[in-house]
Amino acid sequence: MRKLLSYAVTLLAGLFTVSCSGGPDDGGTGGATTNTYLRIDNDVSSVTLSAGEKQKKITVYSNTTWSITLNNSNWSDLRIDHSSGSGNMELWLNCDENTKTTSRSATLTFTAPGISKQLQVIQEAGEAYLRVSPESHDFIGDGGEYTFTIESSSAWRISRKPDWCTLDKEEGPSGSSKLTVTVGENPSTSKQEGQIVVDGEKDFTINVSQLGKNYSLTLGTDGVAVDAVGGEDNAKTFSVTCNGAWTTSISHDDGGSWCSITPTNGAATGSEGTNVKVTCQPNYTLSPRYATVKVVAGDNAKEGTVRVTQQAATYPVFAGVPTCREVSSTVQEVTVSFTSMYEVTEYGFCLGTEANPTTRYKVEGGRGKSGTITMQLTVEEGKTYHVRAYAVSPVGDKINYSEETTFETKGNQPGKGDIVNPGI
Repeated sequence: MRKLLSYAVTLLAGLFTVSCSGGPDDGGTGGATTNTYLRIDNDVSSVTLSAGEKQKKITVYSNTTWSITLNNSNWSDLRIDHSSGSGNMELWLNCDENTKTTSRSATLTFTAPGISKQLQVIQEAGEAYLRVSPESHDFIGDGGEYTFTIESSSAWRISRKPDWCTLDKEEGPSGSSKLTVTVGENPSTSKQEGQIVVDGEKDFTINVSQLGKNYSLTLGTDGVAVDAVGGEDNAKTFSVTCNGAWTTSISHDDGGSWCSITPTNGAATGSEGTNVKVTCQPNYTLSPRYATVKVVAGDNAKEGTVRVTQQAATYPVFAGVPTCREVSSTVQEVTVSFTSMYEVTEYGFCLGTEANPTTRYKVEGGRGKSGTITMQLTVEEGKTYHVRAYAVSPVGDKINYSEETTFETKGNQPGKGDIVNPGI
């Protein structure tokens, strides 16, 4: 009997314990299993993801229906696979990698009848980064452009670049952006190298290089001859054929500056080439003069020369010696024709009783490049005169003379048929 009573007491104690402790999913509140409960994982108030973590599992324990409200104002890519449920359920939080250097957070509010709980979700800050793709580029000698992709955790700027590179921008925002680099023709046959330095929270160096230009240069001639008169009407040309940029320079043998060319430089000219015009100022000397035009492709990559010869000037040319015709015993008519390279500003005759006369008798208004000079000169009777034509031109000693001739004037001297002493 005593053993039976002891067994009954033990059984009642066990039943009391079961009815008061609650089930495993009652939220730990004790009491009857019909009490409403809601618990997240081990009743945590926050969960943390690393910067590179893109998923996180959480478990909801509940004995009723529930819903979730997500507040992710500064974390737009945070997503949850279910916004409501009933009973126990596993949920997945999904997001992108945090590429910012600051952490971000959101709040999940779980609501059940008579219950509201909040769970803070935090993603740690990402490490600072700055990446450029590709990391380098080799340009050809003719130049061109290339676009790099910059990925950065912060705003960036260019702190250094080669002089021969042109960039479409000097700074950019965080995230992904493009940088286009433009390079002109390499003026040298040598390879050039440089670095573009991008500064942000991290730094990156882009290595750039450019091959040397393989230049070709052909000149249409090695020499041109220009008339002494010069000027635009007498200009000469030669052709320059090049596959790149070219420049010119002129050196004068006499140290002058009487020769000029246009154009003085050019770019790639194709198969037909570019005509370069050579223009000379008038040459008033009796000697030819010389200049050398040097054409250089690129930065002394290749060169050629054209020798310029300007012809010598000539004196006015008289058509033989002047002709003389006696008009009277005191008047002699003299005539001669001339041609001249340059316009003469004065012409006429020189008359005297000695050889090589210099006393000038000019024709009023006489000027031009050709013509016939005719003058009537007053002379004295019974004398022998020397006469020569003259013209004033810019050539040589300025006064140019024809060959001279002589003539005699009649006078009171006895002639062959005269009786010298009539009284005899």
